[in-house]
Amino acid sequence: MRRAHPDWLAHSRRGNGPPLVLIHGIGSRWQVWQPVLDEVARHRDVIALDLPGFGSSPPWPNALSADASGLPGADLLRADPPGADPLRADPPGAGPLGADPPGADPPRPRPPGSVDLLADRVAAFLDALGVHQPAVAGSSLGGGIALELGRRGLVRSVTAFSPIGFWGPVGRRWCQLTVGGARSAAVALRPVLPRLLASRAGRVSLCGLFYGHPSQLTADECVASAAALADAPGFPAARTAFGQWQLGRGQCQLRQGQCQLRQGQCQLRRRQWQHRQGQCQLRRRQCQLRRRQCQLRRRLCQLRQGQCQLHKGYSQNPHGGQPHGTARQRTPGALARIPVTVAWGTRDLVLPYHSQTRRARAALPEARHVPLPGCGHLPFADDPDACARLLIETY
Repeated sequence: MRRAHPDWLAHSRRGNGPPLVLIHGIGSRWQVWQPVLDEVARHRDVIALDLPGFGSSPPWPNALSADASGLPGADLLRADPPGADPLRADPPGAGPLGADPPGADPPRPRPPGSVDLLADRVAAFLDALGVHQPAVAGSSLGGGIALELGRRGLVRSVTAFSPIGFWGPVGRRWCQLTVGGARSAAVALRPVLPRLLASRAGRVSLCGLFYGHPSQLTADECVASAAALADAPGFPAARTAFGQWQLGRGQCQLRQGQCQLRQGQCQLRRRQWQHRQGQCQLRRRQCQLRRRQCQLRRRLCQLRQGQCQLHKGYSQNPHGGQPHGTARQRTPGALARIPVTVAWGTRDLVLPYHSQTRRARAALPEARHVPLPGCGHLPFADDPDACARLLIETY
């Protein structure tokens, strides 16, 4: 694929074997996977890409002007209409991007920088590259994109490192504040960053937010990462838009709908039961009347013939038990049908380990959940062997 192709994204491709796509997080670039690339490339055809608006990839249209802070073009960041499901599963056979079938209503616009839009662009890039149903791994924002691609049924497996989308209102706001503060610091301190990051103390203080062992990083790596964070044109819109994506929300709405359906079924059963009780009461009264008629007939027969003719009454209908309905519990999209691994560094300060993993386990009970002891939000430099092993195993 040439750079002039409309779906082109900057990427590094190496190795042999089944394809594995690596997606970085907000403000990052494909080089964040560098500590694990050599090992993983021994087993996989690795495609590490730069998301649109990050690294060396061109931004999506209007990314430079449609800022998240109210600048011209920010109206494109409008939310989904009330009552709409932002995690609506795309219909089967809808095409590589999960587009609506012909004749359907036009799809609503994707907010710039949103997980939905970035997943669309990644899917289009892989389709143009001729890569279909690959394994996908992502970090942070990239983890959310990987899960979204898995939810659409476009990939064969997902490995997500500290993915977004399992937060509550406080956790979401904390994540936006921390990454926003890191970018502001990278912009403000850019002239002096080489000098600050040359020392171990500087790397620990400035990079400790994202790494569990920042002293292991080199000064050049830290300076390059800070420059990529400061220069990313897609950062403002992505920082605002990624907060709209939450994997557990679709499951909760599904369960609410199931509960409402069950309540309606229960109300219907109560009315049927009340109707049957009314029928039973009517039948009991009919039986009482018939018994009286029989008593009168017996007396008449005794007087006329002296014989007793016994008339048996009608028994009450014993049926009327409540029917039982069962509902099949479903998970979001196709994630329940593919291997999913969610890994989290226990020293993650951006998306704290304990609260986030608890939500992730509740939303994805079928997935494999793996703690990474001592690792931070970006665990690849903290424990490259463990991260590489997870990338190779999940396929």
